[in-house]
Amino acid sequence: REGAGTRRGAPRVASADGTFSRGADAPAGMTSDAGERGAGGLDVEEELSASTLAALRAHMASGPQPLPAARGGGGGGGTAGAEAPELPASNTEYGRHGYWEERFATEEEYEWLLGFDDVKDALLPLLRPEDTILTVGCGNSSLSAGVYDAGFRNVVNTDYSATVIEAQRRRHADRPGMTWEVMDMTRLGLGDASVDVVLDKAAMDALLTNEGDVWDPDPEVIRTVDAMCSEVARVLRPGGRFVQISFAQPHFRRPYLLGPDQRGDPSAPASSRYGWTVETRVLERGAGCMSSFMYVMTAPAAVAAPGPAGASCSGCGATAADLKRCGGCGDVRYCGGECQRA
Repeated sequence: REGAGTRRGAPRVASADGTFSRGADAPAGMTSDAGERGAGGLDVEEELSASTLAALRAHMASGPQPLPAARGGGGGGGTAGAEAPELPASNTEYGRHGYWEERFATEEEYEWLLGFDDVKDALLPLLRPEDTILTVGCGNSSLSAGVYDAGFRNVVNTDYSATVIEAQRRRHADRPGMTWEVMDMTRLGLGDASVDVVLDKAAMDALLTNEGDVWDPDPEVIRTVDAMCSEVARVLRPGGRFVQISFAQPHFRRPYLLGPDQRGDPSAPASSRYGWTVETRVLERGAGCMSSFMYVMTAPAAVAAPGPAGASCSGCGATAADLKRCGGCGDVRYCGGECQRA
């Protein structure tokens, strides 16, 4: 896999008869004999079990396999029976606005990574029924519909493709309170501290298709992701959450979520730039499947501010010497607990 480390050993590929020969497109680290192994290389003839080696030879001799169709059912998968979309010539196409306009003109639904049913047990405990939930880069996924049908009715969906927003608006017209807006997630047209939760499923992943070397990313990509995170941090209310679902491993994703100044310390628990804490959770997909990850960023709670003598909480009426200033209007004050996010 690109990004997993430096290539090791002399590259080799399997021929039609299942033997290994040198080739530029071989899996990293494979050689056919110990004498030709590079430092840390893998000798497939000697170090793999007979059954694993047989399966590897059969797979490599079979040639490229088509991608599976979009996952169906469960309210969160792709359209049942849908064909897999034609792959672009380069992954960098996923970062091009025109690509998505063209694709969404004919594609009704496609689920990236995981569907709602796959993530609901991890996601729903992070939400409250009264939350204002913003989905960025929503595409034609059913994630938002699943969240809405689970009882969270204030959902704002955004994507920079006008084509998909109009299609989704028509498709979900029977879900009052769920809105659809054309919006670039690096320039959100929303007020400061205006939402409680921001959801991102594979949206940032699309921004990283021009990343280049994962160990030394393109500076422009770093700036673009920084703009996205800065906007998310800006619109989050005190104590709000940014929930991101991605295939990206923590070592490569956390530096983006922590900010440019902390790229050298991906294990840091919080971002000094965006103010939020960063938590990593693993989303298991069952035996034999690669895991996806859920990153949960929590914005700091409202800052305590002295209130007038004998002031009472605007949320519950309790009298307190120090009340937390409302992150939305900066005037109305609340006590601790749930009132600070009222």
